[in-house]
Amino acid sequence: MNHAMIARDARRPAEGGRLPAAARASWAHTVLGAMGVALVLMSTVSTALPLPRPEPTADAMPTGAWRGDPDNAWIAVHAGTFKIRNARLEGRALAVAYYERGNAYHAMRDHESALADYTVAIQTDAAFAEPYVMRGLVQQAMGRIDRSIADYTAAIAANPDLAVAYFNRAIALHGQGHLQDAVADFARAAKRGHAGARAALDELGAPAAQAER
Repeated sequence: MNHAMIARDARRPAEGGRLPAAARASWAHTVLGAMGVALVLMSTVSTALPLPRPEPTADAMPTGAWRGDPDNAWIAVHAGTFKIRNARLEGRALAVAYYERGNAYHAMRDHESALADYTVAIQTDAAFAEPYVMRGLVQQAMGRIDRSIADYTAAIAANPDLAVAYFNRAIALHGQGHLQDAVADFARAAKRGHAGARAALDELGAPAAQAER
């Protein structure tokens, strides 16, 4: 039966007040198609909402002559290099020195050098959570989203109360289309006092008290 016949049957009065089978099938096909388009549009809107940018750790801008002036971050790089070579540091103190020099490289947008220093800091003290966050931030900026998620997850394992790690992981997950997981991480960050996470939940239309999973 062609479309002209279906249209003719749809206009013809049906026995018992029911449309002919062909017309009903055509109508159902149209409705289901419209519903599919609506669902796709809803999904697109939910994942396309603007979200804040991932954040560095609270101490990612160390004190010094260049504080607030990334153009002079090279001063901190040289100071950090001198400290690493001459201060006979060990353990967490050495990890902090590499972490701080990595922050200076990050301020200079020298991603490869920053990654190298954050990696040494992690290898020196695997329980030091902040270098994982900063390495994840650099990975995210370089488009290596899976690696950034792995670093944020490692930071959370080292310090489950580090709100910025949940916040940044939520942004990375959202960018990959994992909306439900992103909302859960925003909720975790908000529970730990992250104001930006609360704002993101509002933007997504999710309750701030959403249960953790």
